[in-house]
Amino acid sequence: MVKEPISFPGQYCAKFCLVGSGIVLTSFAKMLLDNDFTPPVLVTWDKRLHERDFKLLTGNDNYENIFNFAEQNDLDLIQADNINDPLIIDELKAKGVNVVFSISSRWIFREVIIDAFEGLVLNIHAGYLPRDRGSVVYSKILNKISELGVTIHCITPQVDAGPILMRVRKSIEVNNPTIDEITAVNIALSIDLLEKFLARIMNREDFIPETQDIDSGIYMPQPYTEINGFIDWKWEVQHIESFIRAFGRPMPGAATFYKSKEIKILESFIENIDIEFHPLYFGRIVNITKEGFAKVATQGGLLVITKIVLDGCEIIPGEQLKAPHVLYTPFDVLERARIEDKSSL
Repeated sequence: MVKEPISFPGQYCAKFCLVGSGIVLTSFAKMLLDNDFTPPVLVTWDKRLHERDFKLLTGNDNYENIFNFAEQNDLDLIQADNINDPLIIDELKAKGVNVVFSISSRWIFREVIIDAFEGLVLNIHAGYLPRDRGSVVYSKILNKISELGVTIHCITPQVDAGPILMRVRKSIEVNNPTIDEITAVNIALSIDLLEKFLARIMNREDFIPETQDIDSGIYMPQPYTEINGFIDWKWEVQHIESFIRAFGRPMPGAATFYKSKEIKILESFIENIDIEFHPLYFGRIVNITKEGFAKVATQGGLLVITKIVLDGCEIIPGEQLKAPHVLYTPFDVLERARIEDKSSL
């Protein structure tokens, strides 16, 4: 069955609304301005809800503050409670918006806004659809997946399930990548794909949508470090180490407890050893090295912890941790970490 092509307004007729935040959004806005498109309207959530990002990501090469960017480039920036609010939709219509693009948005788009813009409501998704649905960056580290991807697709009421317009994928070229390393590759892939997307619009090319095979998708929720980032010391050592990478900088760190105090682990590595530790010893600190690193008994080897946060201060573990005390996470905390998630706006 031949799919109906999708046409977009031309270069001098299109007016984009970019919904979300972050450096991919601001980079796309720059592309529009540099190519003489009508300046886009930006929509994001209340500035107070950006405070965590300001704290964790300011100064990070993978981040740009949308509020500063809008002010520097004299762009309309709307702070909204809900992108599906009819009043917001009416405001966008009044400003001449005819294409809506979701970029790192926290909102789930409903039929009311999809219908209002006659289906020209798109998303750039940091994953290769249809397989990589939901959150991707964390799951690539946790599940040891060696390929990244980016997809531009039409938004439908089903999350990450709309027809695909363009996509690209690339192998991860580093071993044991960090969040920053994976994010940097995803940003580069996203910007390159958006440049190609914009070039096709400028050339007045139609897009032939590709229907997704929904049955082949794997949906991963977006983890939230303060809820989901707690270590279960019964896990195998490689799972603990990858967990620490997934929740390490720029995130607050993977959490556990020491002498009833919560600590956050920022960096670690695995040391192989010819001892098979009994589960009784999992999580026990068995040595503090000359450098102040903490060696912890785990299933499958020693986890060597090199940097932690305690009482808000980043320190070398040996400044506070002592052998043979135990690192542990209470069962109720682990269950909450496994089950709960922070919902979209």
